[in-house]
Amino acid sequence: MNRLERMFGILLQLYGGKAVTASYLGMRFEVSSRTIYRDVELLSELGVPIYAERGRIGGFKLMDGYYLPPLMFTKGEAVSLLLGLTLLGNLKIKPFSADIELARKKLLASVPGPIKAALQHSEKVIGFESQPRDAFHPEPDVTTLDGPHESHSDSRETETVNTYLQAIFESAAVRMRYRSPYRNQTEEFYVHPLGLFYDRHHWYLVGQNVRAGTRVWRSDRVIEMEEHRVPSTDRPEFDVRQFLDRKWLNSAMNQWQERAPVKIRVTPEQAEKLMQDWYYAHAKYDQMDDGTVVITYGEDNVSLAMELLRWLGPGAELLEPREWRQIAYDELKSMLNVYEEP
Repeated sequence: MNRLERMFGILLQLYGGKAVTASYLGMRFEVSSRTIYRDVELLSELGVPIYAERGRIGGFKLMDGYYLPPLMFTKGEAVSLLLGLTLLGNLKIKPFSADIELARKKLLASVPGPIKAALQHSEKVIGFESQPRDAFHPEPDVTTLDGPHESHSDSRETETVNTYLQAIFESAAVRMRYRSPYRNQTEEFYVHPLGLFYDRHHWYLVGQNVRAGTRVWRSDRVIEMEEHRVPSTDRPEFDVRQFLDRKWLNSAMNQWQERAPVKIRVTPEQAEKLMQDWYYAHAKYDQMDDGTVVITYGEDNVSLAMELLRWLGPGAELLEPREWRQIAYDELKSMLNVYEEP
């Protein structure tokens, strides 16, 4: 951030009407308090009416009535932008997180007074619910595979997303080391970034790789990423909407069905419920002559399959793997024993 950007940022911090100390501004812009004093002095010389309040809650303030020229946002435009910033602020992983609050202040500074008053405390009236945890198909955590030295904190994942976005904006390529919990190895990819999307607390990176073609990587499983300044060439036409509504899962689910198939016979009503689930909606559903439905999906964890079977209840029958049927029988018999009359 250069001096001009920092001075404008200081002005936006003061625009809220509250006194702001030099030490807070120094921490916010990662400079010394002496530098802040020099910036404030220059702003005053340029005609910005800044004054200092003494005392325990003192600091720099703007003279009442001073305003920044509006950029002619309509109320609908301003609310739309603010909703986007509010949503971004509520994500678990926030790209360019340090810039979110400053962008919000710039937006509020660019709208006329009546609209600003309505939007200033938007966090009190606009909320975004966090997504619930998965009950039947929790995913293994890649951060536990290689011990603490390979642990992925939220900050590292944020940095990964920042690097990927920057590469998209600059038409550059990235090199990444990637570790999936489903494979007992770390892979390295040289990727031409195409886009990304957010789903269930994680960002999914879409890119083109010579070896893997167009593929999706999950940001929390990237161990290391660096941008290559050499511009990416021959980038195909891309529209991230072709991956939304979880269409990106189709290919992965098909591969898993072939590798570790599980088949369960269910009633039409049970099949309809499963089709509403984000995960089981991508399973294969075969209508049988007797009116039942056979669902086929990929799963190598017998405990998760048993949890689904118990949730489905009467009308559901595990068909494959055959060796799991005995496990199901033993579990159901154990449950029956609890309800047998003495």
